[in-house]
Amino acid sequence: MATLISEEWVGGRLERTWEHENKLTVEVVQDVEPVMEHAKVLAQNASRSSSLRFKAHVTGTQLEEACRIASAQWGMTFRECFSEVMQAKTDRAKSVWNNLTEGRDFAKLQAGYWR
Repeated sequence: MATLISEEWVGGRLERTWEHENKLTVEVVQDVEPVMEHAKVLAQNASRSSSLRFKAHVTGTQLEEACRIASAQWGMTFRECFSEVMQAKTDRAKSVWNNLTEGRDFAKLQAGYWR
């Protein structure tokens, strides 16, 4: 049986820490509605003449979850996977970013959805 140890808001994310018999688990929850609204505003107000362009709004929570899934698939620790994805030099790291910035599951966080 899990016991809730702490619950706190950190940067728009609710972090709950649970104690199990011999381990701790941290649950992170984030409301995506403000993120979608921010992506919509950025996409609609983006300058087309600039060399930089808005492609997608990827939150830390989404990136962490994508790395957690990828680390299990790739057979490595979360830390190694996160480092590889942040460097984005390998094809599999690029596929994680491609999924977050172009995948249909994250469409409302992408600029192309709001244009």
